Amino acid sequence: IGTRVVENIESAIPVSLLVVWICLGTAYGLVYEEWDFVKSLYFAVTALSTAGLQGPTIDPVSGDLPPFNALLVGMYCLTGVPLFAYVLGLSAQLVADRLVREK
Repeated sequence: IGTRVVENIESAIPVSLLVVWICLGTAYGLVYEEWDFVKSLYFAVTALSTAGLQGPTIDPVSGDLPPFNALLVGMYCLTGVPLFAYVLGLSAQLVADRLVREK
């Protein structure tokens, strides 16, 4: 039982970080892009899954992405994509381990 608790705590830390990171991406969408909650959450998740289905708003006059927004989104993805992949790998490992133990 002690080993399982340690394993669960070790997996809970990256999962908790991912949840916080998604909340930060959602906050970016709400504050800087002035999107509603659902669109902001959609951006936060799709940016990390590399689907990128919702991107930051481009300035309609210049056609450019404001530098501050580009920096925020770049740092968000640069840090969040590996974190997202790591948590997906952890999830797959937990499922695989459970299936192996059942055999």
